[in-house]
Amino acid sequence: MNGLDKSLITEFLMIDRKIGRMRDTLTKIERVFYNSHSFMSSPMNIDETGARLGGRPWPTLVENLVSAEQNMRRNIKMMEYQRRYFQRYYSGLTTQEQGKLWAGQESPNPEESQLERDTLAEIGQILEACAWRYGLEQDIHVEPVRNGGQMEVENMIDLLELMG
Repeated sequence: MNGLDKSLITEFLMIDRKIGRMRDTLTKIERVFYNSHSFMSSPMNIDETGARLGGRPWPTLVENLVSAEQNMRRNIKMMEYQRRYFQRYYSGLTTQEQGKLWAGQESPNPEESQLERDTLAEIGQILEACAWRYGLEQDIHVEPVRNGGQMEVENMIDLLELMG
């Protein structure tokens, strides 16, 4: 298990905090916008050197603000979708398994490694479902073949040729 995999698991374990920060940012966007553009047509609109600043047209600025707010709301909806399905998986784990995920330490114990692999597989499926639901670009997710014979490998190759 590499550091990137562990950080992905940690990100999903702390998804509530991330959603909270995004909501805080959403509430600050409008206030920061108005505070930063309050002197647009004023003689006080100058830079550090005393040169008068030419502002962009107000409709363009408002359009950018609305676009930023819509993007932030969409991202929050996607994160809430991911949280809902990760919580479903996480609540099915025992308290010991949940503690092992929070510890995030690599163990020679194959059961713990399996827990991390299962968690990563679940996260991968959640991300794929989220990408399909919200129309995001994605890679094709192919589950690895376990104990696959030659016939199964040939079938997978044929399937990939049909898709690509």
